[in-house]
Amino acid sequence: MKKDILEATILLVLLVNILRVLNLTNQLVLIILAFLLTLFFIFSILTLFGKKSNNSIRFFAFLLLILTLYIFLFLKIFSLKGEERWQKHDGAILTEFATQAFLDGKNPYSFNYKKLFENTNVAPLKEVYEHYMYSPLMFIINAPIQFFSMQAFKVADFKVTVLFFLILAGLVGSSLVKEKILFASFFFLNPLFLPLSFYGANEAILLFFIFLVLFFLKYKRTLLSTSMLVLGLGTKILILPLVPLYFIFLFYYIKGYRNLSLFIKNILVFLILTMLIYLPFAVWDFPGLVGDVIFFHLKGGVESHVIAGFLGLPQLLSSLQVISPSSSFPFYIFQLIIEVIFLLWARKIFQRNLKIEMLSLLFIINLCVLLLFSRIIQTSYIAFISQVFLLIAFF
Repeated sequence: MKKDILEATILLVLLVNILRVLNLTNQLVLIILAFLLTLFFIFSILTLFGKKSNNSIRFFAFLLLILTLYIFLFLKIFSLKGEERWQKHDGAILTEFATQAFLDGKNPYSFNYKKLFENTNVAPLKEVYEHYMYSPLMFIINAPIQFFSMQAFKVADFKVTVLFFLILAGLVGSSLVKEKILFASFFFLNPLFLPLSFYGANEAILLFFIFLVLFFLKYKRTLLSTSMLVLGLGTKILILPLVPLYFIFLFYYIKGYRNLSLFIKNILVFLILTMLIYLPFAVWDFPGLVGDVIFFHLKGGVESHVIAGFLGLPQLLSSLQVISPSSSFPFYIFQLIIEVIFLLWARKIFQRNLKIEMLSLLFIINLCVLLLFSRIIQTSYIAFISQVFLLIAFF
């Protein structure tokens, strides 16, 4: 098999498919196609006639092509005006408002967000948006980018932050694998993930921190790896299923029974950094923080998130009208029972296989199992899983 030719072919297919999926205007498509296909032609020439020693040049040519595509799409975002600008993920709208509140010295967890959607074409369920359901680093990370964006372009758009971290995540992921161009083609042009990122879904930020966790583990920089895990947890609790797996893996990875002091240091780093992220907001408004970030996803009822999405047991029971979409049944009890069983099984796996890709794979399996009993399952979660699976495949 000619791997280089395969890379060029897949790149062409994914490139054209993304232009279709993102529904660009005809004139813009012609401009982008002319520019991008010229770059693709240069990349193909390097592929067909270049030497193997030129692989680094081909990779930089590939990155130039991807960066050019993203710049055009950035320009499309900034060109939107009025109601068109509200064509984005509801979480992006929430984060923009939370960021501005934080920059103004107000607590994002003390707001009722329902009125935020009154003048938009987004129609969220009436029970949902009293809360900001993401962790503090989501708006803290967004703050400098949003501030600069407002100063330079008079525009605050969370999509810019998402895409910035998507690029960083792709670069970190590429550094972890040998087949860099093939991996990066799928990662940067994933037809499931990229449109959601340009819609404002924030899983790309979480991917960046997870990839950094794996990157520092690869080079046995465990304290830095643990720090990245905390930053991920401080951004979005979707990473929570990785936390117990990580510490079980870490115990065997650094031979904790012989090197107990290093293992304890990692636990202390995790606890101290987590407190630094969450404690200020807990002191500021403890009921608001806990109600928004934790109970909003778990407890159910009319004061929290209704059962939404597909594939899970709550969704099945709701669609069969066995339970109400606003049912307060505590599905998290099943999650806790399954989690204990899963972690005992994972411990045995790690005793036999301590590869980093096994940690990644067990994280995805753990997440999928927990999602089966989750009240909320979004397409962006599936897209997120596909990107982590992709990295595992190339390890």
